[in-house]
Amino acid sequence: MSEANPAPRERCRVRAHSYWAWAIIALVCGGIAARQAVRAGHGPRRGVRRLQRAVAEMQGKYLVGAAELPFADRQQLLEQIDELQTGSPRARLRAMVLVGELAGPKAALRRLTEYDEQLAVSRQELSSDERAVENLLRRLYRDQAAGRVSTASLGRRDRHLLVKKLGWHGRLALCPSEGPDREARETLLASARRTMYTMLAAVATALLAGAVGLAALGTFLILLFSGRLQRPLVEASLHGGVYAETFALWLLLFVGLTALPPALASARWLHLPRHSGLLMQCSAMLLSLAALAWPVWRGVPWAQVRREIGWTLGRRPLAEILLGGATYVAAIPLLALGLIGVFVLLKLEKMLPGAGGPEALDPTSLPSHPIVEWLTRGGTRGRLQIILLASVVAPIVEETMFRGVLYRHLRDATGGKMRFGLSVLLSGAAVSFLFAVIHPQGWVAVPALMSLAFAFTLAREWRGTLLPAIIAHGLNNGLLTWLLIRLVGG
Repeated sequence: MSEANPAPRERCRVRAHSYWAWAIIALVCGGIAARQAVRAGHGPRRGVRRLQRAVAEMQGKYLVGAAELPFADRQQLLEQIDELQTGSPRARLRAMVLVGELAGPKAALRRLTEYDEQLAVSRQELSSDERAVENLLRRLYRDQAAGRVSTASLGRRDRHLLVKKLGWHGRLALCPSEGPDREARETLLASARRTMYTMLAAVATALLAGAVGLAALGTFLILLFSGRLQRPLVEASLHGGVYAETFALWLLLFVGLTALPPALASARWLHLPRHSGLLMQCSAMLLSLAALAWPVWRGVPWAQVRREIGWTLGRRPLAEILLGGATYVAAIPLLALGLIGVFVLLKLEKMLPGAGGPEALDPTSLPSHPIVEWLTRGGTRGRLQIILLASVVAPIVEETMFRGVLYRHLRDATGGKMRFGLSVLLSGAAVSFLFAVIHPQGWVAVPALMSLAFAFTLAREWRGTLLPAIIAHGLNNGLLTWLLIRLVGG
């Protein structure tokens, strides 16, 4: 990147083939989306299931911790548990443990009986392990309802199976309020209280940041569209179509290069070190930026390319870095809207034919990234490499190509034909949609990814340089990666 946004010098006009480029972009993005849909149909991988268990445990701890508060409304908490009592059999059984904790063993027994009736009506069968866990819970709650709070009727193997399949919920079921192991129960409740207070603090922080972000975003939009802020991208390029070709070439390079590391890492005859696939993935993504040589080869000076795609440090680099943090805060209200869209799509997906029964969508089955699988398998070194990939390499590459190259092309294509606001809106929406579609979280996650991408696009439009968008993108990925590490353990 250069140290400033230099004034435009000599500009050149290059004949471009935008239609062919967009045909390639549509085919590649469509192929990526179709492949991801097929993979999603095969069910969650092991790492994703581990994350789902972690989320379910966090939900359970929050509800039990909230029930410990002196002003807790247990009826309202039970209604929240009812929302968890859908989806996979294991999710339902965890919810029944929470019912037993908050409403007593008789209520849990009624829920177990209702569940068996639902299975009979829908003609669904539980696996042998799931049926065994259900029977163990029934034995536990029958003993507790009869005043026998000891778990002596369950053998060591039975208790181990309950904990293995239900995790923290299984341990909670084995430590009732009147049980003999007071120390174990207090440990469970202390963990629940910590989780509850942590979640409340996180929600309060998010609401405060969202309020600040909403005020900042509203002020920014008013100033930007009223013309009171400088808009470095208003001046159109004479060869914007070349950037469509560049983006199409990058897509082809990206797909080809990023497919190599997994294949090489799985080749035993190469004897590659563990986690070498992550470093190769970083290298492959950076190598895909070789597509930026295309406009130079087509006759556009490199200095002009850098200026037009935003590879500059801006007039005040330190200010641009700080504005990256401000961009992320301002993106929070948009992200909240995107998450609402995600939950709407999840509800719609659940209503599709074949979505019912015990294997219906688990409330913890949010869109996930393959990075979850890597996090569950990797040690400290592997996780540091994941942080490098997610928080440094991916933001640089993706912001360069989407907010730098593709947005440059779309603004050039629409800027002379539309009013400023409409050009920014349509160009930003198109770039954000393609950005979301090629990500592996699936179509359900598109609203959330689009909302973040659009916030990064506004920063690019305002500042000209990509630096604030890269910083905001890196902050988002870094925070999510840290949260995933905390959830999956380690």
